[in-house]
Amino acid sequence: MARPADTNFQPFIIRTLNRGNFTTEELYSIARTRNLMLTRNRRKDSTRPSQFAWQHQLRRDQHTLAARGRIARNMDGTWGLAYL
Repeated sequence: MARPADTNFQPFIIRTLNRGNFTTEELYSIARTRNLMLTRNRRKDSTRPSQFAWQHQLRRDQHTLAARGRIARNMDGTWGLAYL
């Protein structure tokens, strides 16, 4: 069964960090290989987002998840799942 389409990067980040810790740049690379081209503003053409818009959205979603306690930034600069 196909996975539902993501409307933001939060599910992608959680799925990816289940495999290990990654830096933000590594998450960018993985998102690029999966053709995740989301924008925060849904009225924009998601096939041609403004320059770096999806990277900013990924970073916003990282910080949203961190504020909720789902992920944490490690001392070495990588992101990982937060263990409660």
